[in-house]
Amino acid sequence: MCSSRSTISSPGERDAYYLTIWAVENAMHIQDLFPPAPRPSLALKLARATAEALLGEPPPAEWPDVEAVLIATGRVHVPEDAPGLAGRLPAFG
Repeated sequence: MCSSRSTISSPGERDAYYLTIWAVENAMHIQDLFPPAPRPSLALKLARATAEALLGEPPPAEWPDVEAVLIATGRVHVPEDAPGLAGRLPAFG
């Protein structure tokens, strides 16, 4: 994943950057539109990796990808067993 547009040096990188953004958006918003729907696992992994990058550390490993994404986006409250993250979430603004 690219951290900013200034790091994109080729059309292929640009395409990968925008496809990653689309996949992360898809993973987050599909939860809003179709909560019981099957979840795209690769998109969830990208969304989790994005949350990790924004937080500067990984969400707890015991959180499944969908839970980590829902918590990182503020759609679900931070569990009491992760008080260190509470002040930094939601990570997506």
